[in-house]
Amino acid sequence: MGSTLGICPQLHHWNYTDVVMDISPGVGASSSAPCPSGSAGGCQGTLTLPGSPADGPALHSPPVPKEGPPSDRAHGPWPGQSVDSLVSLPITGLYGKDGILPARKMLRLTGKGFWEQLQDSPTLLWLGPRLGLDTEQGVELLCLLGVLLSFGALILEPLRDSLVFLGLWILYLSLYQVGQVFLYFQWDSLLLEAGFLGVLVAPLHLLKWRSTAWRAHDGVTFWLVRWLLFRLMFASGVVKLTSRCPTWWGLTALTYHYETQCIPTPAAWFAHQLPVWFQKLSVVATYAIEIAIPALFFVPVRRLRLFAFYCQILLQVLIVLTGNYNFFNLLTVTLCFSLLDDDHIRGRKKAGAAWPPRLLTVLTVLAELGTYGLLFYWTACHFGLKANWEKKLIDSKTAFTYHEFIQWLKMVTLPLAGFGLLSLLWEILQAGYR
Repeated sequence: MGSTLGICPQLHHWNYTDVVMDISPGVGASSSAPCPSGSAGGCQGTLTLPGSPADGPALHSPPVPKEGPPSDRAHGPWPGQSVDSLVSLPITGLYGKDGILPARKMLRLTGKGFWEQLQDSPTLLWLGPRLGLDTEQGVELLCLLGVLLSFGALILEPLRDSLVFLGLWILYLSLYQVGQVFLYFQWDSLLLEAGFLGVLVAPLHLLKWRSTAWRAHDGVTFWLVRWLLFRLMFASGVVKLTSRCPTWWGLTALTYHYETQCIPTPAAWFAHQLPVWFQKLSVVATYAIEIAIPALFFVPVRRLRLFAFYCQILLQVLIVLTGNYNFFNLLTVTLCFSLLDDDHIRGRKKAGAAWPPRLLTVLTVLAELGTYGLLFYWTACHFGLKANWEKKLIDSKTAFTYHEFIQWLKMVTLPLAGFGLLSLLWEILQAGYR
């Protein structure tokens, strides 16, 4: 997820599943395959300004020459395409009869009934023999259906419906079952979980053609999207430190990342030239955005949620600028919109507060200022931020040990879950009042 791990050049390991399972019971299944980009950057990133970071240094590969920015190269699939169309392009080479990992090997006919086969592996490809299609043709058919449904929902508002999204989710789940290592990455698991939540959040119009009544979004199901975003971002920050990678603990991860990621952008070369102190400060900012700020997703103060939203968007945009990780960051940005309200999306301004301000308004402003101050103090203390006026830079270092971090993590995990539960209860009360 988002969403979610850190790869250390010394350790070369990936432990997204362990961390998310430990912190967030019920998170969508994920595999333990290495990051497909070869870089932690593809798995939720670090922050640097300007430029885009990612989750950390990648497995060592030939560095990008420092003589000049890298030439324009293939940057992977265009993120605007539907996921199913991205899958359909390399089907023959990957999953065909003579492909790298033939899909037919995942669907061995053992004489079981159709429903028993679905229990073993939930995929529509079991229907292939009944339709006179082999596995490769079945995969192509599912991709084609996915393209048509996705494009239809893109251009036709009536198709932006819960049933359509359910169909898309089933199609992708069917492909996921035979995708093997090529579809066993954290963004595939994230897409499946986010897609299922999309089914719950989307309106149901297709069965109510005559009904034109407008209905506000269900705050309870929408909260589930926010909870997924919290788990994704919080785990993204935590896993960097639980990995014990010396580059993450030494705040030097970005000095490796830009020259070792698999698919850098031209902007990655310029980001790699930034001074070391700035790279380290960028890692500190990433820890603040991924570990400290996600708790603000559930606060009842609107401006604090907007602050959290723009911090997450800034991080994702910078990752996109310096690396290509397919739809992962775009999907994370989509989840971030669960932090907004209709007034902000539509650009409607809230009515100005009366003067003199009410007690609740004063308390809200004080809570905001206290939160910003506490966030800055927490970051400065735990990462030893000091201004060096002579050298005109900001020094930073990790000011806590691994044992102290684990103890802190055990102490805050349950309260954070409880805080999220309280926000859910608030949404339920609001839904009942409406």
